[in-house]
Amino acid sequence: MIRIVSTNCVPVAVNLYLIRADKGPGGDLFRSVSKQMDQYQGFWMASPEGKALGKYHDWKGDPAVPLAKRVVMMVEDALKAYGPVTPRDVQACDHLPHRGRGVQADGSVNVALYGRLLHQGKSDGPMMLDSVTLKSSEWARFAPPESGSKEWAIPETTARSLARSVLSPGDSAGVFRPEDFTQAELQAKVESVQGGKARISLTGTWRAAGLYGGEKGHPYGASASAEGFALFDVEKKSMDSFFLLYSGKTWGKTETPARETGGVAEWTAVTNGERSNP
Repeated sequence: MIRIVSTNCVPVAVNLYLIRADKGPGGDLFRSVSKQMDQYQGFWMASPEGKALGKYHDWKGDPAVPLAKRVVMMVEDALKAYGPVTPRDVQACDHLPHRGRGVQADGSVNVALYGRLLHQGKSDGPMMLDSVTLKSSEWARFAPPESGSKEWAIPETTARSLARSVLSPGDSAGVFRPEDFTQAELQAKVESVQGGKARISLTGTWRAAGLYGGEKGHPYGASASAEGFALFDVEKKSMDSFFLLYSGKTWGKTETPARETGGVAEWTAVTNGERSNP
């Protein structure tokens, strides 16, 4: 799939909730293609002129054929319908070089977020992938205070951003806005200092409620708690690693029934492909 798309197509990912309301040429193109080949969401293949060539959203198709293979077959058929294409010479690259690792030139860091719906402690659906960029001033609040205090609170604005998508893992429609949170608490405490490294324990609690995709008929809510650690280099005054493990639940119109959720927020200073653990 990656080879076929990267060498023959121009891949575009769009947010359904935004593109269908877009009044510009992007929205016009989406509406035209979806009218030609109607489906709620999924994959479309279209020519540069806007002619629909193929679509796929049959998640319950022939079980004898793997889902990925079914999508590949659709893409291959659409390419045949379009006609000859000169393959591009595509080179592999890291499109998210700072996700979950390294400090950027302005001192900010990009914390990687992962989330899953769970059932009896086991994964129940695909993994949600997201990230949040913390400014250098926000990141500095995870370091032990210069006052020498061993315990401190992380600002609520930062706590909210670290849980915005982990509380209700799914697509972008389920990302909570800052005003959706009724609780966002994250506490830090220096547990020990050894070999010039301060081990900081982290504990947090969150609760939020909003409208899924901004639609009034789809209220949803979630809550979670988290525990984790950070490793801080006392001599260099810089963070080495950061990790939070979330456990919670999400619900629709009412809190009962609810579905279990789990998530992770992580970052490491290592940038050469290795990983360091707190």
